[in-house]
Amino acid sequence: MVIAVLGLLGYIPGLRTLGSVRLDYIPMAPSTAVSFLALGIILIFYVCFSWKRWVSIPAQIIAALIGLFGFLKFIEYFVGAKGSFEQIFVRIPEKLGQIPIGIMSPSTGGIFFLAGFAVLILTPLAAKKNPPKLFGNLAGILGNFVFLGGLVFALGYFYGQPFLYSEGSTVPMALTTAVAFLLLGIGTICAAGPGFFPLSTISGPSTSARLLRVFLPLAIVLVFAVDFLDRFIHETFHIDHTFTLDFFMIFFVFLTSSIVIYLGRALGDKLDTAEKHRKKIAEAKSELLAMVSHELRTPLYPIREGINIVLEKVAGEINEEQEKLLSTSKANIDRLTHLINNFLNFQRIDAGAIEFDFEENDINEIALEAQKRARAMIRNENLEIKVNLARDLPQINCDREKILQILINLLGNAIKFSNQGRINIKTALEENEIEVSVRDEGIGIKLKDLEHLFKSFTQLEDGKIKASGGVGLGLMISKQLVEGHGGKIRIRSIYREGTTVIFTLPLPAPQENM
Repeated sequence: MVIAVLGLLGYIPGLRTLGSVRLDYIPMAPSTAVSFLALGIILIFYVCFSWKRWVSIPAQIIAALIGLFGFLKFIEYFVGAKGSFEQIFVRIPEKLGQIPIGIMSPSTGGIFFLAGFAVLILTPLAAKKNPPKLFGNLAGILGNFVFLGGLVFALGYFYGQPFLYSEGSTVPMALTTAVAFLLLGIGTICAAGPGFFPLSTISGPSTSARLLRVFLPLAIVLVFAVDFLDRFIHETFHIDHTFTLDFFMIFFVFLTSSIVIYLGRALGDKLDTAEKHRKKIAEAKSELLAMVSHELRTPLYPIREGINIVLEKVAGEINEEQEKLLSTSKANIDRLTHLINNFLNFQRIDAGAIEFDFEENDINEIALEAQKRARAMIRNENLEIKVNLARDLPQINCDREKILQILINLLGNAIKFSNQGRINIKTALEENEIEVSVRDEGIGIKLKDLEHLFKSFTQLEDGKIKASGGVGLGLMISKQLVEGHGGKIRIRSIYREGTTVIFTLPLPAPQENM
């Protein structure tokens, strides 16, 4: 805004250098200065004040008009128009050589089109707590182009070769305008905020952001430093340009290498410290989980056995109501024991210390035991568990308790997510493996959620599923236990129709007769 004010003051007689820096450079056009002032004021309001509707609408209109004005000035150059529509509003008092001054350059118009559009996008975002990523990123990208456009034209002046000065009739961009675009681009990028491009790439604690914060400024400084030092050495000591450039290239290669080594060590130390800290937390979590699970499980066994003694009427007769209450207590103890076993198995799996006790077992007998235990978990009279067991299945070498736990996990999920209907346990012989499935007629699972089911502590976002409770370990543990037997597990589900979980257990390969 200060540069824009100086650009306007440059048209006062005797103050030309305020708007042009040097007398042989063209000054900033009045229309350019007014546009910078307007956009600058809008950005200040955007950053410093809360937006009201009566402020937002005029700001959008002004930004749109500036963008439209810039677009018309830009295309004016390509259509080969004689004169400029701007001359309707601005008299051209004089020329600098053959170059008309006092009107906006086509290149300035093109960049104002981008700047106006960027500010137009920003203004509606001021009133939103969580602005859309697309609009914020687009505003940041346009601000980036505004900055780069100003930089290109400013470099032309820096190297003593301003763009478009040789064309005569075409208005070039003033040096003050180029510098103002540099600042306007930076202001637009900052107004968009660190959550949007390009600031999002260099802000935050990520490794890539940290490296960019070091190497981006270093690269920019090196470009200008090499050129400045090359000129200085050549003019002072009359040393050939090629020699100085080669020398500085070698020097900066060593400098960059040193910085990379330092950053690598610093980041490596931080990563090593973070990894050690993570391992300590994981070990403490595992120890705590194991201790709590053990302390909870220890008193449950005598409680369960005491209830069994009463239910079996060893200690005397009980009435029907007492038997019902004790059965409910026993079912809840079994449920708690199962949950504790899940926690213990999770801790062992996490530590890579899960153990299996393999022996010959009848899979159908295990399925019937799982059905018996799961029935005690049912609280809905409209829900039943049925079995469909294949006959003459061979014995299978497995850990009985682990397979039972898998089935109870699957049946527990089926019960939780089914209000009525049938839950079916099925066994079948498929080539060289036994296939076991648990099918329910519950609420089902959405296709997009299937890939997340086998992750630990995972609960889906569906309200009915979350309301059913659970800690999200059952399927993950079941998968690990199935794979520990050399089998596989998969899920088929139709949302609002039901789910089928299938796992396979391999049979020993038949021995060939010698």
